[in-house]
Amino acid sequence: MESQRLSATTHVHIVACAKGDFMKTNIFLFTLVLSAIFIFSCQNSLSSDGNGKGDSAVRTRVESFSEVPPVEPYKIGDIGPAGGLIFYDKGIFSDGWRYLESALLQSEAGYAWGGYGYDIFGTETAVGTGKRNTEIIIAYLSEIEEYSPAAQVCDYLYINGYTDWFLPSYDELTLMYENLALKGLGGFVTAYNGFYWSSSQYSQYYALSLRFSDGWTHYWYPKYDTCYIRAARAF
Repeated sequence: MESQRLSATTHVHIVACAKGDFMKTNIFLFTLVLSAIFIFSCQNSLSSDGNGKGDSAVRTRVESFSEVPPVEPYKIGDIGPAGGLIFYDKGIFSDGWRYLESALLQSEAGYAWGGYGYDIFGTETAVGTGKRNTEIIIAYLSEIEEYSPAAQVCDYLYINGYTDWFLPSYDELTLMYENLALKGLGGFVTAYNGFYWSSSQYSQYYALSLRFSDGWTHYWYPKYDTCYIRAARAF
């Protein structure tokens, strides 16, 4: 009798386990199906919202993350990554940069602008154009086999591991004057003859320079003449 009760109890337990496993299996399969439906729906909505905009929305979001600045905020006058001084903060990271940094005082020297008598078309004065100006000048001067003027020297600089230097545009040079030189920072030549070249051409014979003693712009400084240069970099 005891044996029969044990057998019956065991049978019930086994049946219960079997039913439990069956329920678990069904629940698992049901969950799997729901997950597959959810994933498919998400993919469908991302790939198209009826107007084919789903993918572009995803791409836009990814691209927006790429515009996050890779550095901690700097203030004007702070020492930058290359050891120079920060002289401009755009406020946001866009087009690959937010800050402008001047080169170290030790890199400063006097050079001609180059290309006297040649119209080097395409240079601009605005903030953010110095790097492109420098590339235009170097490319043109290389064609006429003229070497070592101001733009090329800035481009060749290697300071603390950084090689992305350029001759600043006129507006960038003005910011360097206003935010550094006027505050006694950077060790700029502020004597009467302390003219600095910008990368902005004025005409085929002249380029824009700025006198750091008083901020006076010299529009007709001949390109063959010698002015100081202070390179900049954007990051």
